[in-house]
Amino acid sequence: MAKTDTDATIKRNQAPPTPNASDVEKTKTFTAAFGSDAHAAADHWLGEREEVKREETDAGHAGAAVTVTYK
Repeated sequence: MAKTDTDATIKRNQAPPTPNASDVEKTKTFTAAFGSDAHAAADHWLGEREEVKREETDAGHAGAAVTVTYK
């Protein structure tokens, strides 16, 4: 077999860097019979985490759900 001068290196596109975990937004939902209790549970759980957004929704027979987006 004859050798060729072609480069057999596989070239790949550079992937974007993975963001730090502290920069990624995550969500957590708290459900309670009353909205005020769900908010209190969210406040207690958040502690030192950075809150980005908070939304209260109806959870049907379970009461109210508070979804917190945080970093």
